[in-house]
Amino acid sequence: CVICPLLSLFVTTVGALRFVCRLAWDAVVFHLVIKKRGRIPASDSVIVKRIEGPGLNNNYYYQIRPEQALAAFEAKLELDELAAFQHQMELKIMLPQKDYSQFVAACFGPFSATLARVGAYKSLEREGHDLMTSLQEKLERRRRDLHTGLATGLRSKLKLNTIDLKIAIQQGALMLERFYPSHVLRR
Repeated sequence: CVICPLLSLFVTTVGALRFVCRLAWDAVVFHLVIKKRGRIPASDSVIVKRIEGPGLNNNYYYQIRPEQALAAFEAKLELDELAAFQHQMELKIMLPQKDYSQFVAACFGPFSATLARVGAYKSLEREGHDLMTSLQEKLERRRRDLHTGLATGLRSKLKLNTIDLKIAIQQGALMLERFYPSHVLRR
């Protein structure tokens, strides 16, 4: 009967001693090795996970220069110009098909004839499709070139100081005033 309480006291003592030794070992390793040689990881991996720092906490922001902000604004203006150009070119590409359809409807509509998608119209349709595909490929390639590469969450964390912000807004307004009417609205 005396063995069970002594055995439980021994197990408890060994557990407490092991706990204290482990805490001491962790403290020594942290202060002698990790604190002196440890580095902040650039990205999350299997071994480490970042929990604080720029981009991870809402209290952190990235400061950029006005030139960077204006370059991104210029890319956005060019994307608007590409959208206007795409719309204009699609209308030009589809115009021959539309004219042909209207001609057939005007000439043969009274006789209840409809447009057959064979012969000349089929070749016209195929040529229009090829031109549209070529246009889409070229525009998509240019859009990829203009893409800033910043995720939406990261873009919302970009900041300018007050003076740089005023400069960027003035220059951006000037760029918009010169660019938009002649390149986007004209189309």
